[in-house]
Amino acid sequence: MTQDLHDKTTDGHAMPSARSQRIARNTLFLFVRMAVVTLLSLYISRVLLAALGVEDFGIYQVVGSLVTAFGFINGAMVAATQRFYSYELGRGNDSGVGRVYSVSIVVQLLLVLLVCAIAIPFGLWYVPNKLVAPPERLTVALWIYFISLGTFVINMLLTPFQSLIVSHERMNLFALLSIVDISLRLGAVLLLKSYAGDQLLLYPILLLAVSGVMALCYVGSTRRLFSQVHFHWVRERTAYREILAYSGWNLFGNLAAVAQTQGINIVYNYFFGPILNAAFGIVNSVRSTLIAFANNYQMAANPQIIKSYAAGEYDYLHKLICASAKISYLLMLCVVIPFALDLDLLLRLWLVKPPEFASLLLQLTLIVLLIESLSGALMTGVQATGRVRTYQVLVGSMIIMILPLSMLAFWLGAPPEYSVYINIVVSISCLAVRLVLSYKYHALGIGYYLKRVVLPILPPTTVVLLGAYLYRHQLPYVGSIWGLLVASILLGGLCTVVILTLSLTTEEKRIVKGYLHLSKRRKAPKD
Repeated sequence: MTQDLHDKTTDGHAMPSARSQRIARNTLFLFVRMAVVTLLSLYISRVLLAALGVEDFGIYQVVGSLVTAFGFINGAMVAATQRFYSYELGRGNDSGVGRVYSVSIVVQLLLVLLVCAIAIPFGLWYVPNKLVAPPERLTVALWIYFISLGTFVINMLLTPFQSLIVSHERMNLFALLSIVDISLRLGAVLLLKSYAGDQLLLYPILLLAVSGVMALCYVGSTRRLFSQVHFHWVRERTAYREILAYSGWNLFGNLAAVAQTQGINIVYNYFFGPILNAAFGIVNSVRSTLIAFANNYQMAANPQIIKSYAAGEYDYLHKLICASAKISYLLMLCVVIPFALDLDLLLRLWLVKPPEFASLLLQLTLIVLLIESLSGALMTGVQATGRVRTYQVLVGSMIIMILPLSMLAFWLGAPPEYSVYINIVVSISCLAVRLVLSYKYHALGIGYYLKRVVLPILPPTTVVLLGAYLYRHQLPYVGSIWGLLVASILLGGLCTVVILTLSLTTEEKRIVKGYLHLSKRRKAPKD
């Protein structure tokens, strides 16, 4: 198998310019989306923390974690639908796309019933008996749980429609709908400020209404744009078996990812109480924002990775995987520059009075994000093959061990940050496993990856580390917003020069140049 793939792979061909331009165009749309979503999300978190107070904010975060913990079930279907949509599009099989659409809707309905069957009795038991919160807030917490469950169910049902948009690479529509979503959430928070009643209860109700509006937008948009794709009853059991088998193994991997975030949040509540949940909520808010920002290129490239594998274009596949991993890391590196210089100042400017431990947990989490940004393209490359059993068992088992190891550390008296130390070690180990499996499944050479990804990212990483050290220990005006602004601009500019001269290949520079010429392109290339 490996030798056959090597026979199909030649290193002398450049990445096809039309597809590179499509990725560049879609990445630009996603950056616009991310700029708007990031600014509004940061403002929403600040207003929400001020409106609810630290304790109620912590209660909302931990109750929300209980619900979103079931996201591992839906996450498996998100990966499955996007993979099968993109695979059929790569083969040019329109009827196959329609079959995936119909099967995914049926499977998603069954998963909703499964989630409700598990989540309803779990919430009735856990919230009154195990949740660490003031006794007078437990009834409200239970209401929040079930309202949030309703929002979660609506979002689950939208998976086939959202995946259809992403797989067709309609990132302009995806960006627009995301901006509408975050704008409605901002409206909900602003309405919350003027409400004289229990704001902790009103907020999830408003989010439920927002999810209902977005459901109408997604369903209406996909029915209009993809009229050739319509629901019909698929009788072939193999169609259901294939997507269920694929998502079944992904289920374990997503369970591990939930344990890595929401599971740790629940453990924090058990050992340290809601105040630490407030700190971890801030960390997760920044984490999700930075991941989404740095993964804009990765999200634009994912459909092309799967389509190139389906078409047997392994040279393009390997180049795209390496370019995606490198660019995702470099984007994350540039984004974390202000955090590396003076995180405490940024948190004070954002939250005025940030919760205790928020700064330390976030500093360590940034290291995890940099490591994980190298893994996204490798994950998609393995997902494209459809051979996910070994991958999910190995990687999922390693990730899920973060939870019991953290519980053991806390039981022995360790402080909260030890869970992130454990996460850093596991993230490095998972990256190594993903690289080995990529070589096994589609012959992405380990030396090839190290040469095209790891070595080129070392110079800009060194520049950022040295710049952060000099700023903190050698330069004046530390703790000043103007000093941080000037230092961030200078260090960011220097880092950009190093990236353009030492980190990017000619093909990757072509992609960057593509951003500058997008305004001249009035019509996107056809699929």
